[in-house]
Amino acid sequence: MFSLYHLDDLAKEASKGIARLNSDILRALGKRVALAQSGGFDRILLLTEADREADELFLKILKELDRSTATAGEVFSQAAKLAYEGMNKYYAARGLTQIPIEQQRAIVNFVNATASNTKNTFLNLSNTTAIGFRVMDLDGTVKYNGFKTHYHNLVDQAIAEVGTGQTSYNSAIRNALKQTADSGIRVIDYESGYSRRLDSAMRQNILDGVKDIAHEVSMRTGEEFGADGVEIDAHNYCAPDHLPYQGRQFTNKEFEDIQNSLPRQFEMWNCRHTVHAIILGLSEPLYTEDERQAMKEQSTEKIEFEGKEYTRYEATQLQRRIETLVRQSKDRAIIAKASGDDLTRRVEQLRINQLQDKYSLLSREFGLPDSRDRMAVSGFRPVKAK
Repeated sequence: MFSLYHLDDLAKEASKGIARLNSDILRALGKRVALAQSGGFDRILLLTEADREADELFLKILKELDRSTATAGEVFSQAAKLAYEGMNKYYAARGLTQIPIEQQRAIVNFVNATASNTKNTFLNLSNTTAIGFRVMDLDGTVKYNGFKTHYHNLVDQAIAEVGTGQTSYNSAIRNALKQTADSGIRVIDYESGYSRRLDSAMRQNILDGVKDIAHEVSMRTGEEFGADGVEIDAHNYCAPDHLPYQGRQFTNKEFEDIQNSLPRQFEMWNCRHTVHAIILGLSEPLYTEDERQAMKEQSTEKIEFEGKEYTRYEATQLQRRIETLVRQSKDRAIIAKASGDDLTRRVEQLRINQLQDKYSLLSREFGLPDSRDRMAVSGFRPVKAK
């Protein structure tokens, strides 16, 4: 059975270049701030060079988006092929010949449209100020600055502080650098006001596209071989709302009723399940009742950790939060190193060490995979903590 987990690594790979570029931009900004803090410069010249550098880096973002969206198209094609091949047994059971996917024009057109929409979504950003940084005013108001605007303002702030006699890092510039690192390169939806990191947006867009393609393939092929039911795949550490249904088969009507009863439907809102068209009575279930029960017990058993009880599913959510915090500290350390702020760099290293220790303990206590690759940040180099 086709699974989203097959394409997780490919989705990460497609967004890796953007994540790497995020680190490069943090380093470039940090170096500009360090230059401003050193004094003895021409203010106009320094800002002019910063603006030129911002233009060059923004162009690199657009080029990386072009490369990433091309990779996304390859992922979509592979997803369609995997999902389509998985339906071969149903055609055979009906005595039908499954034609090559290249001849399935409706499916091919859907895959191409999904790839085109992804490309257009991200490349259209070049015509707006939708790429930038999320920052906070002194009064606590969150605002969004376009990429080149923020680049200019941060360097200008560092220059202004030196002009007022600040020759070392104070809380204001440290906070500005921290906010820049915590934000990372972001993309904003102006209708909702919601923003997210550009690499995360790319990865999620690819996974959403894969889910849509898997659904389209299942629907189209199901119509051809006369599917009368569906099967939902299963995985460990399942969310409680989907746990009663995963790994089971349902008639089309039963599944429709289930979907209508759930606030978070299958294949929506970060759901990692895939739903496949089947022929009831002919398709042997992929999971036995014992296997389903074992997954249920594993997902719902509560274990105490640091004075609180968590299910394994809740523990995986805690893992994800720790991984995010570690990446955040690594971004802070990168910009601190580039700007010459050794104190902040070592403080963040101490935080990283503590979080990683907690992560290891959590993983051991709950028997969860230790996915340290999720904490990786391009260009980060550890230092002795302080």
